[in-house]
Amino acid sequence: MTLDVAQCAQWIDLALGGKPHPVLSTLQLANMAGKHLVSMTRWRYLENETTTLDTVASQAWLDLPANFAQEKSLVPVNGLTVDTVQWVTRDVFNASQAQQATSDGFTLVTVETVAGDEETPPTPRIAIYPAPASSVTGAYSLVYRAGWANVTDADNYIQVPDNAIQTLYIAVLQAFARGMQRHEKASLSLNLSELSDPRKSDLFKNALKDDRSTKTSHGRIVGAIEARRRRVWPSPGYSTGP
Repeated sequence: MTLDVAQCAQWIDLALGGKPHPVLSTLQLANMAGKHLVSMTRWRYLENETTTLDTVASQAWLDLPANFAQEKSLVPVNGLTVDTVQWVTRDVFNASQAQQATSDGFTLVTVETVAGDEETPPTPRIAIYPAPASSVTGAYSLVYRAGWANVTDADNYIQVPDNAIQTLYIAVLQAFARGMQRHEKASLSLNLSELSDPRKSDLFKNALKDDRSTKTSHGRIVGAIEARRRRVWPSPGYSTGP
């Protein structure tokens, strides 16, 4: 069954003994629980998210989706003169900018985090060099590992699989509710520690079992052995992947 914010409120009320629960606190607790859930293990269901990214003329970065956690690959697919992307370290990226080095058909990219302000938290984005000459919709295809995208509205659905992982999420949500609002009766740290240990938590064990049955790739991956053996190309500082 698909889980939404209203149902989260009901689960929280059940954990707290039926006290009516405000929407704002429900959203806060739902996001706390979600961020903890995705940090518990490297869930397979979060692998291989795909999206397209747009370029903006003279803008030296690409905006990332809200649930972005880790880059995997970036490929130019639409309306660009470059045909190859090179992932580089921040030092190499900065040096190329300072020297105004030509890319010879290559785009250099690295992930950077933009400092937040009073309205927005620190936000990751992909820095690109050289900056694109024109605005292109769907210019790049990005494959990435997803994280938690905050739910912001009472009508939002909770983005977890409809299996034992959802059951574990509800247990984590209730642990946060008891720990944050009934802290004199329940230890948040102790409850989360027990839920996060598959030797003690059947909920976590079953969630791992369901998640490990998820197939994240199909068929033989060409070049996989060579990619593991040879990670640097074409010179130190340039990586074939994250």
